[in-house]
Amino acid sequence: MRGAPHITITFCCALAACSAPEEKGYCTVAPLDSLYTVTVPKYLKPGFDMHDFAELQYYSTDHNFYLIGIQDAKQSLGNIKRRTIRLDTYYNFVEATVLEKADSLVLEGMELFDISDSVSVKVGDYYARSVYFDQSYDLLYRIGVYETKEYFVQLVIWIPYPNACNYYEETETILRSLSMQGKTIGVAMNP
Repeated sequence: MRGAPHITITFCCALAACSAPEEKGYCTVAPLDSLYTVTVPKYLKPGFDMHDFAELQYYSTDHNFYLIGIQDAKQSLGNIKRRTIRLDTYYNFVEATVLEKADSLVLEGMELFDISDSVSVKVGDYYARSVYFDQSYDLLYRIGVYETKEYFVQLVIWIPYPNACNYYEETETILRSLSMQGKTIGVAMNP
């Protein structure tokens, strides 16, 4: 698929069904020693202990909104059967790692598209339930994996499933704002 399709969350059916989000500001953040930037809501604050390897960690306990980002150089990942790891293989690894403790899992939607000749993106939305989550609610995970010639970047967002519709704009803004080495590889949101 070529172009820039709009990522949808199927459970929302239509944005009109969601309550309008309050006016929120955004800011662009860059992890230390990172090759990318991403735009996040201003109410998120930096975290440092959400994931051992995530160079990007932002959260808000008031909003129950969590985001991590991890970049991986392809050359450090090695090869599988003498072939370089590609987007689907890396995405499957991220998906399995993020969702390994889910007792119940529903794939809500998935998009795979090229932003340019050199950047591909795969985004999946998952409804997950588990006794290990230590939460009194189910979660929505939005996983975005970006592939360039030399790197993979993964962005993982999780929020309580009942609130997911209220944070649609924020999650879309984050997933579509990723920029690497001064080049935007995200795509503008549809109006």
